[in-house]
Amino acid sequence: MNILDRLLKNRYYISIVYIIITLFLLDRLALSKEWVVTLLYVLAIYGFLLLIAFEPKRYIDEVGTRPNMPIVPIAISLLAFSYCCIILQTEVLGWSWLVEDGSNLKYSNIPYFISDVFLFIIIAPIVEEIFFRQWLYEKLKNRMKPLFSIIVVALIFGIVHIDLIGSFVFSMVLSFYYISSISIANNIFIHATFNGFLVVFQFFIDNEIIGDLDTLASVYLSENIAVLMMLIVTSSISIYWLTTRYIRSLEEV
Repeated sequence: MNILDRLLKNRYYISIVYIIITLFLLDRLALSKEWVVTLLYVLAIYGFLLLIAFEPKRYIDEVGTRPNMPIVPIAISLLAFSYCCIILQTEVLGWSWLVEDGSNLKYSNIPYFISDVFLFIIIAPIVEEIFFRQWLYEKLKNRMKPLFSIIVVALIFGIVHIDLIGSFVFSMVLSFYYISSISIANNIFIHATFNGFLVVFQFFIDNEIIGDLDTLASVYLSENIAVLMMLIVTSSISIYWLTTRYIRSLEEV
């Protein structure tokens, strides 16, 4: 047994020791609230997830893309759905746990912006799709029905993200894409595009390019529930149509 096989065989124990040590050390620096600490924290978490889910022998056969993937349209539809869901949860339902923690870090701080571009457009899509789709879903489907596995994965995905409803639907959609094509690359591209739109949107807000527009939209939608719900329903229909259309195109290949 070579060194790599030994590491893979004991990766669960190694990952537990790793996350305890890294988070303990990073916690010593957390009071500074510097963007570097945020970067290190997220990298530590993603390193932990990769240690658990890393199965290199599987990825060679499953990394390929499939044709006619509506990456940008599905990302925009999911973004619109998530934006409306956040307003629904914070402004209408008053779920205070969604409110930001008061950190003064903004994308007007260019190094912080660059670090988030690296994390959320490159690292996060790769690690999260490997962990939630290729590892967690595959493990769960051997113990329960595929639909239940998708729901459990979506619940966990939603809990660890700020937007519970939007992230739940986002995870469900990506799981259906993964199951229909067995292509993690397509999921990574959609995830990266979605996160890219979010990062750019937040950059415009923090640099007061569309700050007033975002505030006006949030206030308008929170005061006009009918319009908010119509947008949620419309984006849901768009997501469903794009997903079913893509799945049908795969069946025709």
